[in-house]
Amino acid sequence: MKKLLALAGSMFLLTGCFTKPHAQLSSRIDQLSAESKQVIHLELDGVVHGMTIEKGEFGAEIHADTPGTYLVTYSPQIALVDEKKRGCFIAWLSINGKDVEDSGVKHCFAPSEETTAVLVGQWAGNLESGDDLQIMFSGFNTKTKFYARDGGRRQVNIPSVLFTVVQL
Repeated sequence: MKKLLALAGSMFLLTGCFTKPHAQLSSRIDQLSAESKQVIHLELDGVVHGMTIEKGEFGAEIHADTPGTYLVTYSPQIALVDEKKRGCFIAWLSINGKDVEDSGVKHCFAPSEETTAVLVGQWAGNLESGDDLQIMFSGFNTKTKFYARDGGRRQVNIPSVLFTVVQL
């Protein structure tokens, strides 16, 4: 996770995005998957510049205020709810309510496997002014969830998902 954050920070510096639209959002809540698709909640704003964020009961929408080419990364930390069961997790991007091809990540847990995993999804493409970007997710057997960890007194808190978007 630290390497991913360092990479995201380097991208900000290299692309000069301090003046270009960008956002970093995250979530500190566990989010249980279902077999139907859902929108990921991103209730924490790290940095938002030149983009509009709408948060609702069913997740977050990120609106591009400026047309251009954007790089999007997201990294959910997932967990198996019942360690004796099997479960699969899928996440992908949606633009204006349409699923984005080649933007998804998937992980399946077997009963004997480690019960947490961190996935990294990435997409680069054009967004028009006003386009709505969302991270969607679902699960098989509904036995997976986004998993936030409280780091305690001596460790940092671990969000259930990190989301970064930057105009290139």
